[in-house]
Amino acid sequence: MMDRLRKISENLLTSSTKSDNIVEILKLSESEDCEVVQCSVTCLRDVFSHLLTLTTGPGSKVYLRADDSISESSLTAEEKNAARLRQLYSTGLDRLQRLMLHENDDVQQAAAGALCELVKAETTARSRPKKRKSKALQQPQRQYQFAVYTLRRVLVSLLDTTANTAVALSSVVKFLELDDFRFSLLKTMEMIMREKSEGKSSTPCFVGNCFGILKAIAMPRMECQITSFIVDEENAASEPPRKKAKSAEGAEERRRKELYGDPASIAAHRRVFSSAWLSFLRLPLPSSVLVRVLNNIHTNVMPHMLNPKLLIDFLTDAYDAGGAVSLLALNGLFLLINKHHLDYPDFYEKLYALMQPSLFYEKHCSRFFRLANRFLSSSHLSAYLVAAFAKRLSRLSLTAPPAGCLIAVAMITNLLKRHPSCKVLVHRKTQERLLDENGEFLPAVETSVESDVYLPAEADLSKCRALDSCLWELQCLRGHYVPAVSNSLALLNSVNDVVEIDLEPYLENSYESLQEGVRSADAYLAPSIGKACTPSFTEALSRIAAEIL
Repeated sequence: MMDRLRKISENLLTSSTKSDNIVEILKLSESEDCEVVQCSVTCLRDVFSHLLTLTTGPGSKVYLRADDSISESSLTAEEKNAARLRQLYSTGLDRLQRLMLHENDDVQQAAAGALCELVKAETTARSRPKKRKSKALQQPQRQYQFAVYTLRRVLVSLLDTTANTAVALSSVVKFLELDDFRFSLLKTMEMIMREKSEGKSSTPCFVGNCFGILKAIAMPRMECQITSFIVDEENAASEPPRKKAKSAEGAEERRRKELYGDPASIAAHRRVFSSAWLSFLRLPLPSSVLVRVLNNIHTNVMPHMLNPKLLIDFLTDAYDAGGAVSLLALNGLFLLINKHHLDYPDFYEKLYALMQPSLFYEKHCSRFFRLANRFLSSSHLSAYLVAAFAKRLSRLSLTAPPAGCLIAVAMITNLLKRHPSCKVLVHRKTQERLLDENGEFLPAVETSVESDVYLPAEADLSKCRALDSCLWELQCLRGHYVPAVSNSLALLNSVNDVVEIDLEPYLENSYESLQEGVRSADAYLAPSIGKACTPSFTEALSRIAAEIL
């Protein structure tokens, strides 16, 4: 069977008029044998690619363009054969589209690769220069035409399906290295996603497949990097340069073409890239896809957009959602605030609200504190605001894991270094008499949870009275069971220094690494065998449990 397919393919490559052989290949592509199906896919790719190369000029009648209209009236024998081949080409595309959803991964990969190769061949056939030459420059003229219709058929079949198409998507991704292929794919995907959004007919599988392709797109950063095209300059040279338009209308037309239609323009690439992502973000994103989008949006999307401020609504909605989504949205908001001067009301209040005891157990805890340290690095912040964050971190350290305690102490130290007016939180005596809201002295009592004037449930940072309190919680850490935590309080002795503490080493700590440090410390002494020693914590618990039972 395999030899039969190869022989049919060789005959078709020498004679383009035997349409019956193409029908036989199409029938064999429906076989239950995956190897036969894969071989038939290869034959269809080779045959149709060869037939598409025969469209060398207006005199040729063998046109296989899938979106050409067919009129059967008054056709010659050659034209009827061309119409027959065109119909078989459309049937072959339908068959390859179905094979992209095949349960066999090798068949999926072969079908997707064959369709992309046919898109390339059809684009080359459409973009060949005409025989008529320009009288002015004596250069062949052509009008670049990408096979958008065929590409759309491929994408619609690939995206809007519930089947597992990971292998087929990976085959399409390989062709994204071609600049004009990537440009047309973004334009086509933008139209498909916009139609889905307007019709409210998108599915979670459709959204996930769209994100799989968009995530794989590597955008060029400069126009000089746009050098790879399906049609080379020799076979399809650009249109002859025209004289510079004197009217403003001509200049505006050239500018519109540059922004929207020229695949060799970096501005046009960014335009279609931005449009595609904005259309994608208007779709109802499942939580799993939303998390992956927020993980990549600040590195792979925003730097390539013409106007990243268009993402303000999306990022602020994600920031207001709470939980891990809010933590991930901080990356994009940081770029908008830092580089695009976004004025976000109540930003610090919401950042303050995210500091909950569960934060230290989140997967993205290190990323959050890294960004929070940047947001609080300005020396122009109000003293009451800085004091609120320092007090919140101090309170969280009471229930935080050992690694979280180290982060809290390091961040508090940096806050006090940047804002000397908040050092009173450390140096305030526990017997100091404070004023209440009416200006009267409060009774002098030892500072504790009950007597602390700090209001942790107050959302307004100016009313939580953190600046009237003190960081008595850090005193409790002096007796922490992990030596690294109790020793970290020595950092507070350097609050008068100008140099800030590098937070990165503290963000990399974990419970295991801290315990390993304790075991490897020189001060650690293991009890000797046969020598009396203090019962371990585990032994004490076992004894208490035995007494209870």
